Amino acid sequence: MTAFPIGEVARTTGVTVEALRYYEQQGLLPRLHRSAGGARRFGEEAVSRVRFIKQAQAVGLTLKDIRALVGTAPITGGHRCRSTRNILAARIADLDQRLASMQAFRAILKEYLDACERTLGAQGEGSDCPTVTALGHYPRAAASGTR
Repeated sequence: MTAFPIGEVARTTGVTVEALRYYEQQGLLPRLHRSAGGARRFGEEAVSRVRFIKQAQAVGLTLKDIRALVGTAPITGGHRCRSTRNILAARIADLDQRLASMQAFRAILKEYLDACERTLGAQGEGSDCPTVTALGHYPRAAASGTR
């Protein structure tokens, strides 16, 4: 079995040594082997797990979610599958909500862009920017419920 020191794992995975220690403390990594001097030694499985943790975080899963998915607690069968399904469904719902918010904000930005294009086309470079004007009045408009 290949065993990697913590510094090497940190370099190859892009995770800090402190994060690796934290993952171990939180039960995100399988029990690590120790050298005779007590230093952590990571096997291939642990390195793969660290890469998975990073990928999962990158797509919005929390460490709590990740612990439920890959934690070292012995949860098996239907309960584990239901738990996994619930976590994934919650993350998908969260992503759907974030996407909807982003699409709504994109529509607002597109309106501002179109207003700039119309103004520049009609009045040229000497005109005031309607977006800057609108954003300068945004707090008052937001309070009244309009843009």
